[in-house]
Amino acid sequence: MNRPAWRWPGWASALVGGLFALLSFAWGLGSTVGISSLGGRIEELAREGDPTVLALAWGTGLAKAVGAALGVVLATGPGRLPRRWLLRTAWAGAVVLVLYGLAQQVGVLLVLTGAVTPTTPPADGVLLTRALLWEPWFWVWGLLLGLAAWCAPAVWDRR
Repeated sequence: MNRPAWRWPGWASALVGGLFALLSFAWGLGSTVGISSLGGRIEELAREGDPTVLALAWGTGLAKAVGAALGVVLATGPGRLPRRWLLRTAWAGAVVLVLYGLAQQVGVLLVLTGAVTPTTPPADGVLLTRALLWEPWFWVWGLLLGLAAWCAPAVWDRR
């Protein structure tokens, strides 16, 4: 199979993951920038500085940073890391990100269209922000990571 030796998907994946990680770390430090777009109990707990929510923000920030680093490796080369392990990790991450993002997006769209009524109504604008911003970030990141994984062997063999 002839694969393109594109580096841009790895770099784009790293950028998306890195920006996502920075926001999580900011929330972990107590910032409320963009927190209103999450809505619900998580927003309330974050505004209160709940230690569990702060720890969760740090944990997800770390996971996103590792995902961003994986994008860089896919774009530049594995170095001493095992190629097969890197590719399997990238493919697994891509699948998880796409499925999570799409499942969340479908759920938000079902609420937006009135097909599902939540027990606690969300704040104004939260659903639209999630449908147009947060959920697509996950599945777009997953698609970029998958494309980077597909292109990586050709990138690595050209080195």
